[in-house]
Amino acid sequence: MNRTAIQGTGLEKRYGKRQVLRGMDIAIPEGAITAILGPNVDLPADSWRSAFLAA
Repeated sequence: MNRTAIQGTGLEKRYGKRQVLRGMDIAIPEGAITAILGPNVDLPADSWRSAFLAA
């Protein structure tokens, strides 16, 4: 049985006035490694910013 180690509902993130995350729901089971990827607005168009969560 997988238990949820990290759970979030309606997550939001801003960098100054720029909203980069809006209304994200996530549930990460124990033992999972999860990456959240998105464009990095400060770098060229083919650059991405990432966040890794280990539960």
